[in-house]
Amino acid sequence: NYTADEIEKILLMRIEESGANITHEEADEVKEIAKTIADEYRGDVRIALRATAHYLSGKDLEYAIIEAIKETVEHTLFSMDDFDLLTLYSVLKEENTADAYRFLRKFYDRSKPTFFSALRYLQAAGLITIVRSASKKESFKILPSPEIADISIVADALRARGIPVE
Repeated sequence: NYTADEIEKILLMRIEESGANITHEEADEVKEIAKTIADEYRGDVRIALRATAHYLSGKDLEYAIIEAIKETVEHTLFSMDDFDLLTLYSVLKEENTADAYRFLRKFYDRSKPTFFSALRYLQAAGLITIVRSASKKESFKILPSPEIADISIVADALRARGIPVE
């Protein structure tokens, strides 16, 4: 996770390395990309780099950021193995970890420790946040990152692999 200033420096360095010259207006927009990504997308520099490339190729700033988010999520999901992707789907689909684990067991006969290990991986990848629940019924609540809050993105990735999900 990077700060807005760190992201801006990285972006400007990459632009300079590419040999491109940018206007003051474009430099201001790069600063806006850095701020948006730092504030709203946990400082994910991958999104910032893609957004900057889209913007400098002539795309509208808002469109550039949306496309960058979509591409980054698609790349992340594509690189995951089936079990981790299905684990992600299960925690997005179900209300609590117990139901998510039961759903996952329809596809994979894995232990609870393996399930929770996958959750830790997903959290480290920035796809979910695990928080202790205030409810006595469940001990953990899973919050999706803003980029994958729409379960259909994950469902489409699973279907593309031939894994039938609702």
